[in-house]
Amino acid sequence: MSSIIRERATEGETVHSVVIFSRHGDRTAKIVGPTKLTTLGKTQVYASGEFYRARYLNSNSTHFIKGISGGEYVAKDIFASAPDQPLLVQSNQVLIQALYPPQTVTETLADGTSISSPANGQQFPLLHSVSADSADAIWLKGDDGCPRYSQSNAQFYASQQFKDLSVSTKPFYDSFADLLQGVIPPSNINYGNAYSIFDYLNVGKIHNSTIAKRVSSEDLDQLRYLADSREWAMNGNITSATPNPMSISGSTLARAILTQLNSSVVTPNSAPKLSVLLGSYDTFLSFFALTSLPSISSSFYGLPDYASTLVFELVSYPSSDSDMYVRFLFRNGTSPASTLTEYPLFGQGRQNAVMPFNEFSKSMDKIAVAGLDQWCQVCDSWDDICQGPVTSTDVPPQAEHTGMKPELAGGIGALCALAAVGIIAAAFMIIMGFRFTKGKKADETKSVISVEDSVDKV
Repeated sequence: MSSIIRERATEGETVHSVVIFSRHGDRTAKIVGPTKLTTLGKTQVYASGEFYRARYLNSNSTHFIKGISGGEYVAKDIFASAPDQPLLVQSNQVLIQALYPPQTVTETLADGTSISSPANGQQFPLLHSVSADSADAIWLKGDDGCPRYSQSNAQFYASQQFKDLSVSTKPFYDSFADLLQGVIPPSNINYGNAYSIFDYLNVGKIHNSTIAKRVSSEDLDQLRYLADSREWAMNGNITSATPNPMSISGSTLARAILTQLNSSVVTPNSAPKLSVLLGSYDTFLSFFALTSLPSISSSFYGLPDYASTLVFELVSYPSSDSDMYVRFLFRNGTSPASTLTEYPLFGQGRQNAVMPFNEFSKSMDKIAVAGLDQWCQVCDSWDDICQGPVTSTDVPPQAEHTGMKPELAGGIGALCALAAVGIIAAAFMIIMGFRFTKGKKADETKSVISVEDSVDKV
């Protein structure tokens, strides 16, 4: 493998296909929904699209996708999909509009009349929007409608570590009670709603001058860290990398990604060359955990910033154009400081950041759900999509469905290096001065009230 990397550096490579999985841009606060993409959010997502246009659709780029139409949108070249949620659909629309910006085309009719493109040449790429009641909805939102995912969250609510954290952090959260008045009931201003509180105040820090003045950068870092720890416990604190309820959204995404890339290997002439998928922060965390990314960088324990992207490149090298390899890259947000960085998956060393496709496929198979039937079994779901006859071939058909800071301020990034449950336990033993004990039965969660239970994870 090291020889391949040396060759890449000296002789270049050919990019055959790319899959991008993106988070939405800046939005209004979830707790006061329905959420809406802000002008800033549209700008962020558009900037992301421009970034990838320069990398993959510019014929002068060393990463130009072989055979793709770089300027004019061609439907067979690109596949874009998002769950049927306005925030995600609109984000994907903006992103693919940036990939294919306006291009004026003039046609001459038989009678000699000249007709120019409408809307100043705006192109109109096709977006596949997947409704929540469709079987294909699981591939980008695998934890939605998954009863056992909710049960695994309930077990965390019942655990002693959750109870201890709720007590120790209550004074900190109470200090924001006046800013949360009328938004979250006083009894719910606690660690159980760590993400909703962080999200509301983070949005306010950006858009509300009163909140911006009251919430210091240090406070926001602490709010973010607490939200990071809670969301990791709900989505990434796994003991097995095989499909399981807690990380089910990462497992379904893994299958969607593998399906798209595999189609480019098996049927390269008909498969999309660029796939753009939209999803939620919880899916990012689950995928991070399943692919052992926190072992490479402690930053992967944290929430991804708005418009963050996971990228998978299918490449070959001059010595053997038939041998395919996969490179994984991550870009946290869209600021100038947010670089697109290559990381090895599945605990491999840095020297193995580019994987032979066969190895990549086998590793992804282990963490991915085999199909709809396995999702139904893992989730113990009785949804309508699980009531009909299903087989292991029910996989996402290509072209049919298919604030994590790089380094958190104040030493938070270092604390996040603690693994699995230890990230929560040990870090707060240092900060708050207490210890955790083994969690209790999930039925104790009846006394826990969380305003986040009814809020979409986007």
